[in-house]
Amino acid sequence: MNDVWIADLDVFREKKDQFCSVGKDGICVVSDWDRTLTYPKKANGEETTSYLAIVHGGYLGDGYREEMARLYVKYRGAELATDMGEADKLRLMNEWWMAAFELLRDFGLTREMIQDVGARDAMVLREGVVDFFLAMNVGLVPLNIVSAGLGDVIVAFLEARSLKLDCVDVVANWLRFGEGGEVVGCNTSVIHSANKTCLIGVDQLDYFSKPSSQSF
Repeated sequence: MNDVWIADLDVFREKKDQFCSVGKDGICVVSDWDRTLTYPKKANGEETTSYLAIVHGGYLGDGYREEMARLYVKYRGAELATDMGEADKLRLMNEWWMAAFELLRDFGLTREMIQDVGARDAMVLREGVVDFFLAMNVGLVPLNIVSAGLGDVIVAFLEARSLKLDCVDVVANWLRFGEGGEVVGCNTSVIHSANKTCLIGVDQLDYFSKPSSQSF
């Protein structure tokens, strides 16, 4: 990066002074995962998210791919709507995410499949992200990844690249598995696109980073 554009120099200086005053021990980093730490698309044009990694991997067959596409058509308009009441949007997004979790159960996703997803290059980290992770770890700066995606997939991806460092905590949706490693449920409180920004409080981040249980 050769140039840095600052929209408001006074605001920038104020923020910089605040960071300098508290030092590294007084800050934490909060980041999204899909399309933030990762590229939105692979080199071949294929879109990448923690959900699409399962779709494109073909683990659950064409039926799963078709059902996921049907849900997208059904709910995507509501997700983008700017004239919808908050309560209605929250309800619809919760329906969408829960329906997607149910598909993972119904089509037979397993813990072993998730580990395979993590080992593959189904998601691509942006340039500089690895160095960023290492710098946060050396500086002992907490890095909270807040995602409406699948925490199990994100962690498997990070672990496969030795990036689930001590400073990294993942706040996302967690799946629950049966004795045979099959998906049987998900975390009690679903994180989706309409409520994710409400979870920035440190106390809430701590709660959502711990898998809890919910059956479908």
